[in-house]
Amino acid sequence: MSNFELIGLPNQAALSTATMQAGTEATGFDVENLQGDEPSVRWRSTSNLPRSATFRWTANSTEGIEADRLALVGSNLRGGSAWVRVITVGSAYTADPSVAFARELATLASIEASTNLTGSAGMVDENFTPDNSWIGPTTTGSAWDVRFAWSGFLGALVDGAYRQQFWVYARADGSTAATPCTLEAELWEAGAKVADLGVKPVLSSTGQWLCWGWDAALLAGDGSAAELKLIATPKALKPAPRYVQVDAVAFLYERAEAVNLVAQLRSDSGWLPVPASAASGFGAPGPEDGAGDVTVVVEVPASSGGSVGGVAGVYVLIAEDHAPPDFANDEATPTEPPGYVEAGVLVIGRAWSPARGIPAQGEFLRVVDPSRVQRTPGGQTFGVRLRPYREVTLQLGALTAAEARGLIDRFLLRHGARRPVLVRLLPDDADWAPLGAVWAELVEAAAFGGAAARGRLRGSLTLREKL
Repeated sequence: MSNFELIGLPNQAALSTATMQAGTEATGFDVENLQGDEPSVRWRSTSNLPRSATFRWTANSTEGIEADRLALVGSNLRGGSAWVRVITVGSAYTADPSVAFARELATLASIEASTNLTGSAGMVDENFTPDNSWIGPTTTGSAWDVRFAWSGFLGALVDGAYRQQFWVYARADGSTAATPCTLEAELWEAGAKVADLGVKPVLSSTGQWLCWGWDAALLAGDGSAAELKLIATPKALKPAPRYVQVDAVAFLYERAEAVNLVAQLRSDSGWLPVPASAASGFGAPGPEDGAGDVTVVVEVPASSGGSVGGVAGVYVLIAEDHAPPDFANDEATPTEPPGYVEAGVLVIGRAWSPARGIPAQGEFLRVVDPSRVQRTPGGQTFGVRLRPYREVTLQLGALTAAEARGLIDRFLLRHGARRPVLVRLLPDDADWAPLGAVWAELVEAAAFGGAAARGRLRGSLTLREKL
């Protein structure tokens, strides 16, 4: 079994005939940037709202392409709070990605119950246009809760992980990452609790969107009796008590018809969570510590006939509910509510991996820090701090002769040194996996000698991370 795979030999996303369209794009962060090779040149949505954080890629070729992987390199998606969904079409279907496969908004019908609440249902916006009309606690500094019910459904909800989503626009006074105010969500049905949906910190003092995704299979009925209960917990900090408030609550529901009635539908990955990093005790990285360097890989499902070919277009839907810090030197920040989605490179194509993995005793992945420190005659040190990068070495002796020849042909004769490829490590320990998705270009091809033992070639290919 192999312990790595190569994605993007070639990268079909960069086809000269291909075109792209985004639900939204911030000024200077065009979606076409995703078709380049530079992770630092990014596409960015104007907000993290579900109809903003989407894009479409279209091949514009008569036969389509082959693809079983899609990757976003240099994204700001955070494990544990983001989901990605990839839908492929098999023939021309070029709907606006902000409305394609659109889910519906239910109508907020009533507040079924509440505790320590100031405000009414009429003050709560039921869509994605908060109007600065907040509900909150009657007694500042104390917990409060509210339970909402909806109406106006156009059909039964479809089962599937995270396909039903509650979006809540909330703010908190005095909340920090160390001592956060929180919102807890519970799924109810016809006045009875069904499931806990989780607790999220509210860190913005002006307003941020939070999302709870869930599966309609949790409900006994068709979804028309679904309810949301929110429990707000402030932090009683001095010198003044803190509070949590809510402006908008949107129920974005999905029916089977939303996707399945699209005749050109080829495959649907469903909503896939971005895995959370293993707890290390170090906490979240700082704003200049590579917060926007997450690579997300999605396995693109085959068509109903089992084929990986015939992909004419790809729709990528993203749900992300944190307000990312990003890099401190960004020249453009969205003016809409905090939160946005961004990525540097889109990779679409087939994944290749050898029959066996690189031996554990061989050098495979290493981290290189190019920073240099010098010392003056007086004993003081100085230097330039540079960003570390990763290198991957592929030993041809670990491959079969056919695999080695194919890799040399693809890299040296077709792909070339200046076109990156995504190297995805597949370690036995899943906690190491986030370290092993490397967008890298060929920097060295060691001389290929005669056949080694068992008829295998000697030599290696070294790939260096492209930052």
